[in-house]
Amino acid sequence: MIDLEEKTVKPSFPRNPWIELAIMVFIFFVSGSLLWWGTKTQSALLTFLSILLALGLIRLVLWLRRSSWREFGLKKPKSWLKTILLAIGGLITVYLVVIISMPLVTRLTGQPVDKSPFETLRGNVPALIIGLFVVWTLAAFGEELIFRGYLMNTFARVLGNKNGGWIFACFINSILFGIGHTYQGISGVILLGIVGLLYALFYLGSGRNLWVPILIHGLYDTSAFLVIFFNLDKSSA
Repeated sequence: MIDLEEKTVKPSFPRNPWIELAIMVFIFFVSGSLLWWGTKTQSALLTFLSILLALGLIRLVLWLRRSSWREFGLKKPKSWLKTILLAIGGLITVYLVVIISMPLVTRLTGQPVDKSPFETLRGNVPALIIGLFVVWTLAAFGEELIFRGYLMNTFARVLGNKNGGWIFACFINSILFGIGHTYQGISGVILLGIVGLLYALFYLGSGRNLWVPILIHGLYDTSAFLVIFFNLDKSSA
């Protein structure tokens, strides 16, 4: 059984988990407000800025407590081969779950996932190149650092770094991850909440190796973009 309780060196100065929780709420309120505004106005720029703002504020917090992204598992893994194999297994798992879940979610909500924000990708090489750049920077790296890294670890620390705390953190971060994708409609929120839960489970299952969900996330979004680019979703419809 995986032991999720933290086994790390004590920080160089005392931490108050409740203060950390308050800081986390502030960060997500500020960046989340910008994200909501970007979603309401359909502004991709504001959406990207919300992620950059969250990353900047988190980095400031880490700097103030003399830490780094390594705290969340962004460091050289013991085995890159094992990391890549776990990511491939995670990608296959995500696809299988999405294939099974999508018709159920669509039937539940009565609405398909809203793909309209990605319509410009169809047959558009420049848009695809820009999209893939965004996928591997702001989405794969950015969102995983925020959700599976900072958010999960902060929630777990507040709850004492016990197994129950990590399980709670796993679910709450997945719910927030889904809500962060409201531009894909209610079906997109539910489906991406499920996908976020899988990213979190593979993060924990890999011993909190953040490279695993980063690779799964990047590969999944890349393949999804390629499906739209080549109109494979239309031909299978």
